[in-house]
Amino acid sequence: MSVFVSYRRVDADAALIVYGWLRDRFGRDGVFWDAEDIPASAPWASEIRESVRSAAALVVVIGPGWAELRNDDGSVRLESEDDWVRREVMLALEIGLPIFPVVSPGAELPSEASLPEELRGLLASEAIFMDELKARRKVLDALEQRVPVEVEPQLEDRTLDRLRWLLERQVQRLQIRGVELVQEGHADRAREELEEGSQLLLELVALTPMNLQTSAQLGYLYGSMADTLDKAGDEAGSHRYVDLARAVFSDLIERVEELIQSDEAPDAYELRTATNVAASSLNGLGAVLRRRGRLSEAIDIYRKVVALAPRYAYAWHDLVAVLLDSAAAGDVRVEEMIAAVVTLKQVVPGHPGISAEHLAGIEQRVRKWAMHESGQAIAAGDGRLARAHLDAVEEAFGDAPDLGLMRDLIRRQGG
Repeated sequence: MSVFVSYRRVDADAALIVYGWLRDRFGRDGVFWDAEDIPASAPWASEIRESVRSAAALVVVIGPGWAELRNDDGSVRLESEDDWVRREVMLALEIGLPIFPVVSPGAELPSEASLPEELRGLLASEAIFMDELKARRKVLDALEQRVPVEVEPQLEDRTLDRLRWLLERQVQRLQIRGVELVQEGHADRAREELEEGSQLLLELVALTPMNLQTSAQLGYLYGSMADTLDKAGDEAGSHRYVDLARAVFSDLIERVEELIQSDEAPDAYELRTATNVAASSLNGLGAVLRRRGRLSEAIDIYRKVVALAPRYAYAWHDLVAVLLDSAAAGDVRVEEMIAAVVTLKQVVPGHPGISAEHLAGIEQRVRKWAMHESGQAIAAGDGRLARAHLDAVEEAFGDAPDLGLMRDLIRRQGG
């Protein structure tokens, strides 16, 4: 008995997340989806029908426009007799198979009026939204009552381990290359690299369960895809991948919390790995929130990251960056910016991607905001606040002539 995952190819990005959840819990033989499980030589139609009939439940991944997608001739896909999603859902309804709609980020559950009458039974089950808190847990809880949980054997296969490592490294290279191409203004080529990375992750998950590190890589890949689509002018596509990345990172954090709080306490290595993944995932979630302009939430997330991993240089860098964004938006947090950039300078040596020149530029921007806020405080007659800002600047960056000038202004005001 297995879970059958029904999805459209355009929603494969969300389906991969759901498949990872199910594969991790029910094992490879406990999950069926046609991208992987139909042998090339098998008659496709009969294989699909037989897999639905023998399943314990049907999970339907619903992406944006799932009910409105049209064929080349303009007809609605769900109304076409040869539409496989329609066939899968109809067969499940006919045989009384439990159906669980899982709605991907950026999508909505179809209304009854938008569905053909013969498919409206799909709405009888409560839908689970992937961008909800604990979405994975809700999906698994609903299915565990119907699907036997399978414990997959741990394969002692050095060739498989080596292949997994190589695939993970290649996905990471493609993700980094995608970021570089975006920065160089080549959004189309970046998208090709990232889509290839997504396909490699699909192959990787087919080999072994989606572990914490692989899930984190998927989140970063989707975050990079969001940047790529944004540069290409596809705002809707960019928002969708931002939401997918958030779903991945939010779930990762929940999984790490479950591991740490489980009855079987993790050993030192597992705990260190889980902590690193949690910090990385939180940092990824902070980046997602920053992309959406939710700066206060992003700042709160980055504070959690640096509390969890005090020497995580990239997290300190991102915290300073989002504090600068916040300042530009009118919320200037002088002392926190200065403290963050001071710590960044302490932990950054040896970390690639943060050059001395780049760091100097960040320091200059933070100092500029601190001096600006000092001037604002002086103009408002608040010499005490202005002096506090100036003292923080001097302690962090050293004395300079402009500090003396500002202090003279405070004295003239009697502050």
